Amino acid sequence: MLNNIIAIIFRLINFSIIVAGSVYLFQKYILSSIKERIKEKEIFWQNLRINKESLIDQKDRIITQIASQETYAQYLLNNIVKWQKYIQQKELQKIEQQKNISIHIAQRIDQQEQNYSLELLKQELLPDVFDKAYDELKKKYQSPIEAQEYIDKVLNQIGK
Repeated sequence: MLNNIIAIIFRLINFSIIVAGSVYLFQKYILSSIKERIKEKEIFWQNLRINKESLIDQKDRIITQIASQETYAQYLLNNIVKWQKYIQQKELQKIEQQKNISIHIAQRIDQQEQNYSLELLKQELLPDVFDKAYDELKKKYQSPIEAQEYIDKVLNQIGK
């Protein structure tokens, strides 16, 4: 029985030495690597948080830039619409101006045709009219004195 007690004590001492040795080895070699891994994981998670915040800030900036660009694009589209209206208005004015010029040219051509026709008519009829008037005046004013008085009278009226 004493042997049993001594055996139990030595088993407890052996067990204590094994536990103490295991704790020592665990603390010296395994615990430090576990602490390093935990620190690496903490740094990793901290970097993830920082990256997440950075990405959120970047997303907000991009959303702001998109809104700004959309506003600018709308401004440009409005200007394009204004320019299109202005160009259409100028084209309509140009077409109207061309119509007016065409009408004016047509009127001038008509007037010139009328003047030319009148001039041709004068050239054709004037000699006949002068001949008839000459013959009529010759019959009416056969005496040279009456004829001279009539010519003087006409010249005085033309001179006035």
